[in-house]
Amino acid sequence: MKRFYTLLISLVAFVSSMIAADITLYYVNSTGWSNVYAYVWDNATGTQITSYPGKKATKTTLKHNGYFIYSFTF
Repeated sequence: MKRFYTLLISLVAFVSSMIAADITLYYVNSTGWSNVYAYVWDNATGTQITSYPGKKATKTTLKHNGYFIYSFTF
């Protein structure tokens, strides 16, 4: 769980520093969750980019260390 929060904090910092029409984020589902969601907000303004519980991820056919990779496009 600590790794997930570290990833989430890193992603928030990354998203808030980017200016782009679309951003795609990737997540390696090493936890084995059956449903993966991304809850994203702008850390600088506190504005939600997605509402809770977040945007459902798309499961890709790619794997990393045997775990499926999921993608989120905002």
